[in-house]
This record gives sequence, structure tokens and C-alpha cells, in this order.
Amino acid sequence: MIHILDLHGARHEDVENRCHRFINDNWQQSLKIITGHSPQMKKIVCEVIEEYNLQYIVGGITGSEGYIKIFKGG
Repeated sequence: MIHILDLHGARHEDVENRCHRFINDNWQQSLKIITGHSPQMKKIVCEVIEEYNLQYIVGGITGSEGYIKIFKGG
């Protein structure tokens, strides 16, 4: 099962806290964060994920899709 956080409509200033809470609440699970296509939103989410040293990919093979997948780990 993959847990999903949808950030559509979220304010950039709220994203960091929402991501921390989502990762902590679902630790050691496969996760997907819907970011939309905003480069700033993707940047914020990636910075949070990197604090946890988790492996992830941005938007599929090309990095152009509006999500980030975090691989099970921790």
C-alpha cells in the first residue's frame, strides 16, 4: 500500500510542516506526495525528504510529472 499526500492548493509556507508530519506518521512506508508542477513546491518537498535521508524520485522517469515518490525505508 502506498500512502498519498496531496498538496494541491497548499500554501508554500505550510508545505514543510505537512511533509514532516506525513513522513513521520507513515514512517517505513512507500509514500507519494502530489506536488503539481510547481518547481518551488517540488524543491520544498525534496528538501524535507533529504533531511530524512530517504530515497525518492521526482515525477517519474523524466522528472516532469507532478509528484514525488518516496521509497520504503527508514
